[in-house]
Amino acid sequence: MAEQNNSSRGIRILVGVAALVIIITGINLAQSVVVLLLISFFLALLGTPPVLWLKEKHIPSGIAVLIVMAGMIIILILIGIQIGTSFSSFSDELPLLQVHIREQVLELSAFLRSKGFSGTQKFLLDFVKPEVIMNLTADLLTGLGSVLSDLVLILLKVTFILHEV
Repeated sequence: MAEQNNSSRGIRILVGVAALVIIITGINLAQSVVVLLLISFFLALLGTPPVLWLKEKHIPSGIAVLIVMAGMIIILILIGIQIGTSFSSFSDELPLLQVHIREQVLELSAFLRSKGFSGTQKFLLDFVKPEVIMNLTADLLTGLGSVLSDLVLILLKVTFILHEV
């Protein structure tokens, strides 16, 4: 009897672990959809108080949602313009920034050599690669662009969520 109870407990633990693995794998595979959904819920949470306030002022819910969505779109367009101009100036200054970082690394190497450290120039140039730093920054900005491309789907979800409020 005790042996059967132990095997039953082992089976329950095994099924629980298997279910956990399946859930984690499912979330990992649905990552892009889940992220868009969470962004939509976040924006809907931000838009709910203004919609409720407009409803208190006896504005019909459809018009209240349109007003709030127009405000969100204007804010997102302004943020997009700011990111676009920042990305444009960053890409224009990229070669200059790479040269500037390399010069600073060489100055640090000269300083360390004057303090008695040897062989630091090659080590520092291998450790701090300006090209890699700039490429990572450019990839980050490209990732922001992909989020902005999903903006229409996000705003559509937010509109439906706010209509339900």
